[in-house]
Amino acid sequence: ATPSSMLLAAIHATQGIIWFLILTLATRSLSTWLQRPKVRKALDRTTGAVLASFGLKLILDTRR
Repeated sequence: ATPSSMLLAAIHATQGIIWFLILTLATRSLSTWLQRPKVRKALDRTTGAVLASFGLKLILDTRR
């Protein structure tokens, strides 16, 4: 069981490294676009709305 667990752990780690490499390369190429004031403002507003909705859901769920 140990060798197969080690193999699965190695596969998982490799997939994680590949995923973060792709993510880093994608955001690097998009960095000039992401730094535009309109895009930043839209991302900030979207993030704020998502966080506010999570907070509202949390408040409403704890009242029950």
